[in-house]
Amino acid sequence: MSIRSLAYFLTAAEEMNITAAAQKLYITQQTLSSHIKRLEQEYGVALFNRRPHLSLTPEGERMVRYAARIVRMERIMRSEFADISQKTSGILLLGSSRIRGKYYFPLLWQAYQNHFPNIEIRLTEGNSLLLEKYTLDHKLDMCIGVNIPAHPRLHIEPLTSEKLYYVIPQTLFEQYFGTGPDIVRKKYAEGITFSDMTGIPLMLLPPNNRIRLMIDQEFEAVDVIPRAVFESNDNELIYNMCVNGCGAAILTDSFLFYPYDIYRKKLSNIYAFPLNMPEITTVMAYPSDLDLPHYAQVFVSICRQVFSEICFHSEQQKQLYEDAILRSNGREM
Repeated sequence: MSIRSLAYFLTAAEEMNITAAAQKLYITQQTLSSHIKRLEQEYGVALFNRRPHLSLTPEGERMVRYAARIVRMERIMRSEFADISQKTSGILLLGSSRIRGKYYFPLLWQAYQNHFPNIEIRLTEGNSLLLEKYTLDHKLDMCIGVNIPAHPRLHIEPLTSEKLYYVIPQTLFEQYFGTGPDIVRKKYAEGITFSDMTGIPLMLLPPNNRIRLMIDQEFEAVDVIPRAVFESNDNELIYNMCVNGCGAAILTDSFLFYPYDIYRKKLSNIYAFPLNMPEITTVMAYPSDLDLPHYAQVFVSICRQVFSEICFHSEQQKQLYEDAILRSNGREM
C-alpha cells in the first residue's frame, strides 16, 4: 500500500474529474490513473465507475473513509516523531469561519509561532456546516465554527458565547419608527424582537449558514417573513452596506465590538440592539477517533486563551457602546 497512491485517490475522489485532479496534484493524467489502478489491483476492487460519468463505487466510498484516516495518521506520525527528535515540524490543517479567521487568526498565529515556528498552518475558510463535514472526513485536523452539535466522532470544546445584534442605520431607524426615535431607541436598548423587524429591508447571510438557520427559525416562530433585500457570506460587506443605509443586518457582538477602533466612526451611524434569542457558541471541533499530536494540543490551548481575551475586550467595548446608546443622543459616540 502506498500513502501517495491513497492521497492521489482522495484528490480524484474529491474532484471527481481525472484531468482536474491531475492538474491539482501537478502530475499527468496517466500517472494518476496508474496510482488508482494500482490500488484497485492491490485490493481487488473497482474504485470508480467510468461510465456514464466518473463516480465512486460502493467500495470507492469505503476507501475514501479509510484512506482519509490513513493519510492523516501518517502525517500525525511523522509530526510526533519530529516532536520526539525535538525538531518539531509538521502541518496543521485548520478550518475557520470567515469572520473568525479574519479577526482572530492573526492573534492565534502570533501566539502559536512563539511555540512552534516550524509548523505550517493551512487555513480553510468556510461556513460551519462545511467545516464540520471536512473535519469529520479528516480533511481538516480541527475547525473553529459556530454551533457545531455534539457528534460521536467529534470532540467539541466551547470557546466563547456571543449575542446576535440587530443593526440598523440611524436614518432607516427614524424612517420606520417615526416620531420620537430617541424614546423608541431607548426602549430597544435592552433587546428587540423579530416581530419588531416587520417590513424593514434586511441583509442576511445565505440559507446554508448555521446562523441564518437560527434566524429563519426565529422569524418562523413569530410568523414573520423577513423583507430580505440582499444575501452574502461576507459579514463585512453586509456591515458596510448597512452603514451606508442599504438596509438592516443581524451580526454577532464580537464582529461589532472587537475591532472597535476600526469601526468607531461607523458605529456612530448605526444603532445595534441585542436580539431576544439564544446566543451562538463558537467551538473548537476535532476528530475523537485519533489523538491530537502535541503541537495541535498546544494550538487548542492557545485558542482558549485568545478567545477568552477577545471576549473580555469585546465586553468592555460593548459596554461603552451600550452606555452611549442609552444617552439622550446616540450621535454622541
